[in-house]
Amino acid sequence: MNNYVTDAINLKSYNLNDADKIIVMYSKENGLIKGVAKGIKKPKSKLGARMDLLVANSLQLWYNSTKGGANMNNELMVEKLKKVGVYFEEGLTNEEISKIESTFGFKFPKEIADFLSFAYPRGAYFFNYRNMSKENVEHFNKFQQDVKEGFLFDIEHNIGSMKAMLGDVIDEDLDKESFTNEVMNWLDKSPKLIPFYAHRCFFDGVDNAPIVSFWQANDTIFYGSDFENYLENELLNPNDFIIETVSDEIEKTGIWLYIVG
Repeated sequence: MNNYVTDAINLKSYNLNDADKIIVMYSKENGLIKGVAKGIKKPKSKLGARMDLLVANSLQLWYNSTKGGANMNNELMVEKLKKVGVYFEEGLTNEEISKIESTFGFKFPKEIADFLSFAYPRGAYFFNYRNMSKENVEHFNKFQQDVKEGFLFDIEHNIGSMKAMLGDVIDEDLDKESFTNEVMNWLDKSPKLIPFYAHRCFFDGVDNAPIVSFWQANDTIFYGSDFENYLENELLNPNDFIIETVSDEIEKTGIWLYIVG
């Protein structure tokens, strides 16, 4: 674990969970910085107003220079996962990966393709990409439809919340039909959520992006700052859930940049 001190101004924030927020800051020395303000939403937080928008601070920031899903040691991770009961088959071949991507219509992020090539996890909650049967393709497509229906449900029943989340990019004064069309068109142009483990998903074709948990639009949260952090949170240390600094790749996720929180 390493740290540095910098002067930065707060530009925006995202809700991470009940206690924490992701803060986007700008520093003259380091450019854009994304970090987790731990416990900021708690009533007695010492950070408090210091993390309000457009507030400038001199901050001590902590980071782990060995982290990052793109640099994960797959051999070490697989050994750790085996110790907590994860079963592995032989890894996917390049031919299998190409066929899976063609059959289901998505592209694995590089770090996930590398991991699945090294060893292939199996179990009740892991999506089985190797099963390219008609039934499993239909199961995959149903999940994609469920995502869309989750958005439509929240527009119908929680439109105020949806407009608040998307207010920076979609006119909040639009009528329901126009707002729905704007949202759904943007969703169609954004990277798809690809199921990995239960409701945990990665973004179609976006390398080193966060992993999210999806139930419906209003209930989409970060579950890992990257793939390695996700595996730790989900399978290795579920009682010590930590979201580390989210990479700039989140900026490539279209509408999800504003939905995930």
